[in-house]
Amino acid sequence: MRYGVAVLSCVLVLSAQELTRQALEMFVYQQGFAAVVERYHLSLPGGIARFSFPIPGSAVEPQSLHLQLSSGRLQQLDYSAQLPTGEQLLKALRGQPVRFLSPDGQQVIEGRLTEVLADHAVLRTPVGVLLLPSPMSYRILLDSLPSALQLRPSLMATVASERPSTAQASLRYLLNGISWQMRYYAHLPDTGTQLRLQSFAIIQNATEERFDHAQLSLVAGQPRRQPPVVFEAVAALRTAEAKVAEAVPAEVFGDYYRYELPQRVTLLPRQQLSVPVFDAVVGSVERFYRISTSSAHSGRLSAELTLRIPNTAANGLGIPLPAGTVQAYSAAMEQPGFLGESPLAQTPVGDTAVIALGRAFDIQALQRRREQRELSPTTVQLTYEILLENRRPTPATVELVFQVSEWNVVEWDIVRSSHPYRREEAQTAVFRTQLVGKSRETITFTLQLRRRP
Repeated sequence: MRYGVAVLSCVLVLSAQELTRQALEMFVYQQGFAAVVERYHLSLPGGIARFSFPIPGSAVEPQSLHLQLSSGRLQQLDYSAQLPTGEQLLKALRGQPVRFLSPDGQQVIEGRLTEVLADHAVLRTPVGVLLLPSPMSYRILLDSLPSALQLRPSLMATVASERPSTAQASLRYLLNGISWQMRYYAHLPDTGTQLRLQSFAIIQNATEERFDHAQLSLVAGQPRRQPPVVFEAVAALRTAEAKVAEAVPAEVFGDYYRYELPQRVTLLPRQQLSVPVFDAVVGSVERFYRISTSSAHSGRLSAELTLRIPNTAANGLGIPLPAGTVQAYSAAMEQPGFLGESPLAQTPVGDTAVIALGRAFDIQALQRRREQRELSPTTVQLTYEILLENRRPTPATVELVFQVSEWNVVEWDIVRSSHPYRREEAQTAVFRTQLVGKSRETITFTLQLRRRP
């Protein structure tokens, strides 16, 4: 295998014999990091011994490294990721056959590197000795990596023990670039109140590291971190699907929930893994069309198809629903179309999930202000007419959300209304009505505002 090495970006450390990892546990969080536990078996010879642990590269947070021992005493934990100078790298390659690639990529200079001077590299070539000026501006092509060259950080533990014995070691650290999100798929029939809800955990390894036979736990919750983790989305991910025989249960994990996968998983570099979590038939789904408007609006309004799903055991769920994305499809076999996509907020057991799927074509509204009366310098009455229209042949439930948007209002009330309403939050009134197929209906109400003097 041929290696391309950038002179100024390589890590040069002394090679060391590494321990064999016995187990790997990863607690993956939705904010883009994982809490990792690696377990090792140490043979302590008595006295002072040094052990080298294999750890991932740049994704590890070095400050989070923590080693626990069942016996013996940890004297020192050394993490090294020192970047060498270009001169140090070249000196490590003395006596090796080396190819130098010119900065423009057009020329390859071959020879055995015999010496490294301040401004030149000395190469023995088939035609003689060549003094290569400014070798730091070139890239180096190698047929193999020298044994003394290691392109990974190292972790060395110094352990003291009074007598020969064995010890169990747990190495803990935080790892950036690992994340997961929940993906829900809702299959919605054209009529009725049921739907099928499937969920998959999408696990993303955005690092260049491979994690073999890891026991994964997916944690739903937002632990505080200092400083916050920021990592960019990764393109060209490998995608795979893990097979799970049955639903993955949610377990209480402090103030959060975790989903422990029943089988060990190997995460490849830059891989996206899809793991089924549950598949449920929801017995009762409220389907309605939500129209949002404000006191300042005038003109046409659109309606959004919205679902309300009670998260209860009686309704076929009764499990914590982590935040994620819902994709909805028509369950009709003859027309299995895409209905829309919506974020889903974290929904505890007993709460209600609200999913907005998209604007409806045949449910519309028209708002106008019919009258404005000044009762006093600080009190005004505004009368609104909002025409609702259902052009579908089937009935539709419409919810009109009206927000009082004036900034200087001290108090407001609806003093007359053609339809019942409820207050929702401080500045919002909600009207709800059932429209039969191919029909119109007008909601008329008078809003009284008291403004600051």
